[in-house]
Amino acid sequence: MKKLQKYDSKELALRSSKFSKISPESLLKSKVSSEDFYMEDESKEHLGFFTKVETRTTLTIPIDQEFHSPSYYRHVVAAINDLTEEDKIVFEINSDGGSAAGLVALLSAIERSPAISIAVINGMAASAASILALNCDVCLLTDNAAMMCHNASFSTGGKSFDVASHVSFERKRSDDLMRRTYEYFLEEHEIEDLLKGIEFWFDAEEISSRLAMRDEIREIIMSEEEEGEDTQEQITSPELEVEEAKAEEEVKPKKGKKVVNKD
Repeated sequence: MKKLQKYDSKELALRSSKFSKISPESLLKSKVSSEDFYMEDESKEHLGFFTKVETRTTLTIPIDQEFHSPSYYRHVVAAINDLTEEDKIVFEINSDGGSAAGLVALLSAIERSPAISIAVINGMAASAASILALNCDVCLLTDNAAMMCHNASFSTGGKSFDVASHVSFERKRSDDLMRRTYEYFLEEHEIEDLLKGIEFWFDAEEISSRLAMRDEIREIIMSEEEEGEDTQEQITSPELEVEEAKAEEEVKPKKGKKVVNKD
C-alpha cells in the first residue's frame, strides 16, 4: 500500500467528488485505480478514519442484431480480455442468431475471462443467441424473453470427397457444441431430436422452468462429486498400504509342488 497522505475535510470531499463524476462510458474504456485516503481531525477531538475507493468494471455488450464474422467482435474480445475476476460481462440479448464463427469468438472470450458473464434475454434469443445465453454463468429473463433452439446450418462446395469430409467435420463439431450447450436444459431425447433438425420454441416461463431444472441437476452432480472427493480423502495412508498389499498378494502366482516323471 502506498504511503497515506493526510487531507482536511474539504480536500477529501473534492477528491471523492472526482470519482463520483466518472461516467459508465469511461469505465468501459479504462479502469480507475483504487486510492486510499486518511482524514484526521486537526483538533484531535475526534477519531479519524480511512476511506478506500475501489472501481469494478461492468462491460455491457448489446446483442441486438445478427451475429457477424469474428473480426466484427475484435474490440469486444479485446475488452473482455482486459477484465478481472472482480468485473462483469453483461450481454443484452435480443437477436435471431447468425454466424457460428462470430458466436465462437464470443464463447472463447468468456471462457478465457475470469470475469462473471451474465446474459439478459430482453426479447428473442434464437439459434446462436440462445447458445451464447446458455453458456454464460448467469442467465436473466424479462417477461418478453423467448428462445428458439435448433441445430446449426451451413453450406459448402468443392470436390465430392472434400464436401463429404467437410460435412462430416462440421456435423461432429456442431453436435459437440449442441450437446454441451443444451445439456440438462433439454432432455436427452429432445437433444437427439434437435440434432435431427427439430426446432424448439420457449417463452419466458418455460425458459425459467428449464433453467431451474438445469441448475438443480448441476447442484446434485456437484454435491455427489464433492462427496466422492471427501470419501477418497478419508482413506488414510496405512489403510491404503494394506489394500495395496492385499491386491499384490492376490495377483502373485501360487507355488505348487514340482512333479518329477519317473520312467
